[in-house]
Amino acid sequence: SGKSVFLHTIIASAMTYYSPKELQLYLLDFSGVEFDVYARHNLPHARVIAPEAEREFGLSILREVFEEGNRRMTLCRENGVTNIVELKQKNPELIVPRLLVIIDEFQKIFEVENDNISKEANTKIHAIIQEYRKFGINLILATQKLPSKSIVPYDLIANRVVFKSDPNDFNNLIRWSHSIPQPRFLAGTCVYNN
Repeated sequence: SGKSVFLHTIIASAMTYYSPKELQLYLLDFSGVEFDVYARHNLPHARVIAPEAEREFGLSILREVFEEGNRRMTLCRENGVTNIVELKQKNPELIVPRLLVIIDEFQKIFEVENDNISKEANTKIHAIIQEYRKFGINLILATQKLPSKSIVPYDLIANRVVFKSDPNDFNNLIRWSHSIPQPRFLAGTCVYNN
């Protein structure tokens, strides 16, 4: 209904707007098809392209991004600033690229409920969303079907885009008033909640 085109548009726009020194991409796909086209080309922005990611690999990427967030937090503290924008203003020669992490079909990392991978991935995702945006790390979680409510930190996700979907998923993500009928979606249309 538009998710694939939406993700490709974000990737293409980001690569057009930012140079490879300013942006690094982490593209993980647990369904095996969405980022296949990027894996066949040598994209200068790409740090990781995993078109058929396994749960363990996904967790290793979340760990890497989490550690980078910690490194950037320490770097900001050492420089007496609170975010990446202030850090770059204070040290213009310092190269600290934005990280854009896109995980398609992210719910698959939680396929086995309450195992060690699910628990740690949940903790890392919460920390990345809550703490590391100000350090230039952005996370996009995309899916056709949401996992259980307890996994997704709805209260921490400020920007949400929903295409045609299950009514319960739609209501959970958009916080749609039950007094207003859910919109009828045409291909490519969505609701954006910020």
